[in-house]
Amino acid sequence: MTVMRFGVYRLIRGAALGIPLWVLWVVAAFLFARTFPSLPRSLDERKNVAISHLMGLREAVRNQNAAHKMQELFPEGACFTVTLYGLSWTNLVRNFDVEKDLRETAIAEATWALEQYEQPYVVGPFSTTQVRNGVFWLGQRNLLLGQLLEILPESRRPRRLVDEFHTNTKSLADAFLASPTAHLDSYVGLCWPADNVTALASLLLHDELYSTQYRVAYEHWREWTLDNPDPRTGLPAGHLDSRTGHLLQPARGCANSWILALLPDMDPELAPDMYGLYREHFLVTRLGFNVFREYPSGLDRPADVDSGPILMSVGMTATCVGLAASISNGDLETAEDIYDLVNSLGLRHEMDLEGKGVTGTQYLFGRLPVSDAFLTWAFTLPMPDSCLTAPRSLASQIWVRRIPTTVFVLLSLVSFWYMHRFIMIFKHRKQEEKSSL
Repeated sequence: MTVMRFGVYRLIRGAALGIPLWVLWVVAAFLFARTFPSLPRSLDERKNVAISHLMGLREAVRNQNAAHKMQELFPEGACFTVTLYGLSWTNLVRNFDVEKDLRETAIAEATWALEQYEQPYVVGPFSTTQVRNGVFWLGQRNLLLGQLLEILPESRRPRRLVDEFHTNTKSLADAFLASPTAHLDSYVGLCWPADNVTALASLLLHDELYSTQYRVAYEHWREWTLDNPDPRTGLPAGHLDSRTGHLLQPARGCANSWILALLPDMDPELAPDMYGLYREHFLVTRLGFNVFREYPSGLDRPADVDSGPILMSVGMTATCVGLAASISNGDLETAEDIYDLVNSLGLRHEMDLEGKGVTGTQYLFGRLPVSDAFLTWAFTLPMPDSCLTAPRSLASQIWVRRIPTTVFVLLSLVSFWYMHRFIMIFKHRKQEEKSSL
């Protein structure tokens, strides 16, 4: 009887020791399996992924108060969320072949997003600088306004919106040309180059739609920026004085990921050189994944509201927005890595919306909707034609690149196992000592 009890006890103890380890193995295997390349390439695949993400983002923006939540985290939270939401819808129509009903939905949602700019929760933090409400607000509004007009048949373009697009664009172009540094302020006395690029993109779009010559303002910015780069990297500075040109911050990952997501469409000749510099100074590999630093190699600073969390010098915002930059610039290896990393660690989940079989995708259970907005926008951007026919990475190559991840997971599990086993054995011996007294 004693032997039988001892055998049962050992069985129970073995299960107690083994179950946590097996659970960890299952979780680790699940996460590891999701790190294999799955970035959609074909137009149909990318369209389906974009639509699924858009539906999840619509749920967050329309029904879960996403823009208000993001406004509580940083001053431009509501504006950025609304902008990315609207641009994602217009990009869907601009870059994919969509059916009539979905096109009308895109027009309606982009129109709704445009209307939000005048709402207090969006416009509240901004005030007039060289342009109405600063270049951040006006630049984002004008880019969305232009893209909305682009997807509308000319006969359906509201006169008031067309007139506003003309007015906004002329105001921005005149201000850029009048600035000694070709930069404008987002807030009074505060200038970030990344905010200026959004506005400049809207000027180039106006030229495409109405055969104007506002590109001269972009050329003014381009010339000044190339003559006055961040000396460490050759990239646009993170923050500068728009009057003197004095650089107040070095190049930042969060800013240059945004700039380089837009630049290929604006300036296909300049973009490859700039993205090459970005990779050289900001791209790093962590646990087998290509990701982006927040500050250039050799420079580490604390996280702030723009960078989001920084872990091992890697910026969350720089990497999240970096998905768009890598897609736009045809950097498939980095785009695959970021996409796989987001899928494995971002707690992606699919939702059945409206009870009608409509599927929406969100990450982190919708707790950080601006991240969903950046990712959704990335999937709606055009991918270079060369990427569509490029061979997918071989599984064996991915295994090699993921070796650091595998080793890290295995060492973590083994360490946990021995620590857990030591604790259990120690407790068992303590109990035996008490029993023998």
